[in-house]
Amino acid sequence: MKLDGLIRIHNEMKSKSINRSKFRFDYNNVNFDVFFMVDRSPYLLMFGAIGENFYFEVEVMRGYNVSHIISKDKFRELCKILNLVYSPDSPFKPSYFFEAFNNSLPNSTISQSKPHDIGKYKRFAEEEDKIYFYGWRNNDVARERVNIKNLEKTKELIGEDAYLRCKKCNISSRWTDIPNDAIEVYYPGEE
Repeated sequence: MKLDGLIRIHNEMKSKSINRSKFRFDYNNVNFDVFFMVDRSPYLLMFGAIGENFYFEVEVMRGYNVSHIISKDKFRELCKILNLVYSPDSPFKPSYFFEAFNNSLPNSTISQSKPHDIGKYKRFAEEEDKIYFYGWRNNDVARERVNIKNLEKTKELIGEDAYLRCKKCNISSRWTDIPNDAIEVYYPGEE
């Protein structure tokens, strides 16, 4: 299924020099935070139901095409959150959700997503409550190695470029669970 509304979103992101955007989408009286990430290949759309412990992701292929296939477990949970009851005469299909999403895109206002915006929906093996960026740690100074879990969290919350730099330079991202201690993301070596 082609989401041609993403073309405008992507062009706006390019004009603002951002790789990860955040905007809202409402469906059946349920509000979603939507994240569009173009710093990876394929691109990624992430839908997080506001006030619920639920999110799902779909890859955006060349031409802004997505597969509207969602795992059975995610689909059941989505239907539950949307308060949909199965009806053999009119069954709900994921394509209905994506069509409504695509039709809403011309009216969407985007902003740059922050790591903690995404962290509200995803869970990580490393310090899952710590989703606010707090800086970088040079592991060479302590004669240690950056751990895989930290690299994965860096990749998911900040992006592929930060992940690659941290992996290459033995740097860990630092996180806090205190919102007021959060700082703006910058890349190692830019301080």
